[in-house]
Amino acid sequence: MADVPPAGHPTPQDPPQHPQRPGAQDRFAAGPRPAPAPRPGGAGPRAAAARFTGGARPSGDLDELLHREEVRRWADRLLAPLRDSPQLLETVWSWLLADARSARAAEALGISSPALRKRLIRAEQLLERSLLHSPSLSYDLHLAFRALDEIG
Repeated sequence: MADVPPAGHPTPQDPPQHPQRPGAQDRFAAGPRPAPAPRPGGAGPRAAAARFTGGARPSGDLDELLHREEVRRWADRLLAPLRDSPQLLETVWSWLLADARSARAAEALGISSPALRKRLIRAEQLLERSLLHSPSLSYDLHLAFRALDEIG
């Protein structure tokens, strides 16, 4: 007769349980997960990268990638709402150079911190994205300035 574990004890076929949360599977005890199946229709990050680069593998040189025509068009579209205000462009760039530290950026521009914040809020309104609450726009703007050689 086969050994049957007492009620409540896992069998070898049961997934490992989390020690502090009875009933919850311990996702780390099960070992590495298999790679996800490829998405139908060539979707996913690698497929998108292949479409963007025409299948060519990037050289690894960021400046080379940033100066591709497609990237320069993207950068120009991103910065377009700020083009009518050189003051806002300078404010955003100074803030990025100051590692998003308002006091340092304000000092570099010779303005008060509240004045800097007002300018950044105006830039957010024009860009329709958050500068002060989401780092992704900061990264995008930094790369856009770099792609267009507009770094001070």
